[in-house]
Amino acid sequence: MTLAVWRLAICGTLILQTVGCRRPTQGDYYDFDFQRPPDVKQLVSRSSAIVVGTVACAKAIREGVPARKQPELLLDQIRADVAVENVLLGDIKQTRLEIEFFAYSRKNRGGYTGPSLLTVGPGERWMFFLTRESGVYRSVADVRGSNALTVGSGLHKNVRHFDDPQSAWMVLYTSDTDIGNSISDVLLDLGEGYSASGVARTLNSSVYVSSTLSTRKKTVARLLKLVANEREPVIGAEACLILAEQFYGQYACLQKFLDNPALSADVHKSMMEMQSKRLNWNKRLKYDLRVRPLFAFSMVPDSILGVRDELELLLDDPDSELRQLACAALKQNYPDSLTKCNASR
Repeated sequence: MTLAVWRLAICGTLILQTVGCRRPTQGDYYDFDFQRPPDVKQLVSRSSAIVVGTVACAKAIREGVPARKQPELLLDQIRADVAVENVLLGDIKQTRLEIEFFAYSRKNRGGYTGPSLLTVGPGERWMFFLTRESGVYRSVADVRGSNALTVGSGLHKNVRHFDDPQSAWMVLYTSDTDIGNSISDVLLDLGEGYSASGVARTLNSSVYVSSTLSTRKKTVARLLKLVANEREPVIGAEACLILAEQFYGQYACLQKFLDNPALSADVHKSMMEMQSKRLNWNKRLKYDLRVRPLFAFSMVPDSILGVRDELELLLDDPDSELRQLACAALKQNYPDSLTKCNASR
């Protein structure tokens, strides 16, 4: 691997913990646990600023720095020059921003057996989760893990901005926050100059972020918008496959893409295989909905309201028997959903 590639590498991990309802204190940037990289909620909650921007260049300003809590591990301090396009959180006014983080150094002896390193390169668009330290903006986590999110969906205008860091902190305690929805919109809405291949390649990870920071139902709506975009059948096909595999009742789009001759034979094969899998999964789902409707979902919702959302997603299922079973469960357990149930008939 070349020196230039190493100098563009980002990776990081950090145990991020909170106590009670207090805002968490910033951890030691050199202190990490190779087994527990931070999840996206922890990255957001630690941030005093969240920006989307295109990398102009990145270079190592210090090499071979011993990690504070594990000095035998050597790190490179990287500085990236970023053209800022969106400020989702914080009071950043600059159009160019220098961002620093620590990456695994080429000066380490022996092979590296950890997760894939995260690399940022010139011309790439990323979402960075930042804190300010000694006048410098730096990543909230270092050394390994996806501590920034690649953005293939292009340039977005009119993205909501939040000044109060508490809006980020609250993602630890609740779903469907305003900032979580803004992050999800940036990742899943097509903006100016988007990369169709980039969106398709990262769509699965973007859907995970959206489902985590927003809701599964809102994520379905974002994916259906991509499915309906006739100009981008490759993106739509990938969105459809994810809908069919990960969300109950959302596989009707498969036939649309099976009938599209412009898509490759491999895509058609994937669609046919997914359709077969979904029909097979539905046999078990019908049984579970009859016997234990509130525990029927293998993708386990995290609350009783989450179960309601999954049942409501089933109201879009092409199979009328599944729709009827979902309606029966909603009628028995969630009377306020009957309007949606009646509308699905």
